[in-house]
Amino acid sequence: MKALITILLLTFLANQGKAQETINSDRPGQSDGSTTIKKDQLQLETGIQHSSIRNNGITEKETIAPLNLIRYGITSTIEIRLINQYVFEKNQSGFSDTQVGTKIQLYNKEDKNTQIAYLGNLTLPSGSFTTDTKVKTMHKIALSHNFTPSATAGINIGYYNYSNTQPEEIAYSIYWNKTINSKTSFFVEFYETISFSNTTTTNADTGFAYLIRSNIQIDFYYGVGLNHSSNFFATGLSWRLE
Repeated sequence: MKALITILLLTFLANQGKAQETINSDRPGQSDGSTTIKKDQLQLETGIQHSSIRNNGITEKETIAPLNLIRYGITSTIEIRLINQYVFEKNQSGFSDTQVGTKIQLYNKEDKNTQIAYLGNLTLPSGSFTTDTKVKTMHKIALSHNFTPSATAGINIGYYNYSNTQPEEIAYSIYWNKTINSKTSFFVEFYETISFSNTTTTNADTGFAYLIRSNIQIDFYYGVGLNHSSNFFATGLSWRLE
């Protein structure tokens, strides 16, 4: 009986420790986090985004609902990822191309307060409007550093190889995240896309995340174009299944 009570007590304490572990989400913002989720964890990150872009006197609006990222940890340092979204435009709506990929932890030493991860994606020609049959690729490095227990800065640098009709791109983002209290965090972010066709798109956004529970987070953020006329807002939910 004492052995059974001991086993039950240890199991309870282990589950309590798991439940109190704060969710590791790639939301909000354009940047991806520099750490992977743990082995056998399954996590859903979903949201709604509305954008408005004005070009040559014409305003184009787009709504993405939902925007889904599903993450699953296959080891302590490797996760697999699935991205799918439904897009509403003025004259059409449908699913965008499905993305499958991975995130691999390259460096994570707590005593150094620095984390580095590699992300790779394949975009499959599976969307409702797809005419190009080429599989597109993305390669990205995500790096972050904890300057204090409540302040983190990071950078993403990525290369995007799209199709024969769309030029390749290099994109980067720089962000700063501040934890306000045990449940609320705030971030600001600058990001830019540089096309091989010599066009550059520069944006900035800001927002917050709030922990409902240790495994559930909600967020909201707003962004604007810095060298073009655009704005967007997004809200979402991250949920680690337990």
